[in-house]
Amino acid sequence: MTTEAALRGYLLEEALAWLLRRGGYELLLDESDDPVDLRWSGQGLTVRGRGADHPADMLGELAFVAPLSLPVRLFVEARFRSAVTGLPEVRNAHGVVADVNDSVGSASGTGRAHRRHRYAYALFSTSGFSSGAQHYALAHEISLVDLSGPAFEWLRAPVQRAAAAVVELASHVKQEFPSAHPLPQAVLRHHVRLALEMTDRQPPATGGDAVWDPVGEYVTEIAWRMRQRLARGGDDELLLGFPPAPFPLALTARRPGGTDAFVAYARRNPTHPVWLLHKGGRRAVSWEVVPADGSEAYRLCFNLPGHLDSWLAGSDQGRAGDDDPLSSMLIHRVSKQGTEVFRLQYSPRQRDRTRP
Repeated sequence: MTTEAALRGYLLEEALAWLLRRGGYELLLDESDDPVDLRWSGQGLTVRGRGADHPADMLGELAFVAPLSLPVRLFVEARFRSAVTGLPEVRNAHGVVADVNDSVGSASGTGRAHRRHRYAYALFSTSGFSSGAQHYALAHEISLVDLSGPAFEWLRAPVQRAAAAVVELASHVKQEFPSAHPLPQAVLRHHVRLALEMTDRQPPATGGDAVWDPVGEYVTEIAWRMRQRLARGGDDELLLGFPPAPFPLALTARRPGGTDAFVAYARRNPTHPVWLLHKGGRRAVSWEVVPADGSEAYRLCFNLPGHLDSWLAGSDQGRAGDDDPLSSMLIHRVSKQGTEVFRLQYSPRQRDRTRP
């Protein structure tokens, strides 16, 4: 079995994919989703690059497409450990998307064109990012999402608890079957996705090690309990906000009301002005978004790594109007009504760094 820190990262990635599903993030599960660009290797799903194939365990396609743009596929990678996420991880992310976006755009051996995509990369970290990682990510448009601080405790705690349970389960199996190979990551992810209702496909092979076949049911049960705790602690979804900046924002809704309160207000007011409230912080800077009408009908929270926060703050003096990277934010959400689009508008005057 892999280390518990790595396992926490895997489970956090799966939880994020589930929480982002209503934002139009749909996982690509196997090569049948795109026989040209995707391949199944012995270790899991890969995506074709110009120079090499790259792991695509957490690769999803966004349901909405901006006008005159290519559909976006987003790699999600998560780090759940005590050390900050550093420059090597961001460099790797940039290398992957650069190679994949440079890949040839025709079906191998046929010469026929197929639908192209723009690949992007989002790194999530529960312990923040180093200064070098932040500067490099901003220069190369790699999204950094900071999940530290109290606003995301509801997400971290169930994932940590589930990881500890899987480690304990694997330890019992190894004690009983010392010669058993480690639980394959692809099999682990499949059984977690069953609990999160993100797949209905057959499980991947366990490499001939039949000892893991019945264990999958226990992994699914652990993941189901994680799902229940996530729904109790949060709102079983994260919102993706897209400002005119080179990175999206992951927003969580505060209770009471939660995401339901935001959606109810936004459906009545699809475009509305908001206040941005600066809440401070050490490693990450926390912000809250509230309606500018004073109703406090909802509160959305997001974190920014320190350098990105400073970059946005500096734009107050250098830009104005629609050129401001925080002049507006689009939130897409998939529901029974279809894809809904909400536009939150604000200006530097509505970024209040002192208001409680």
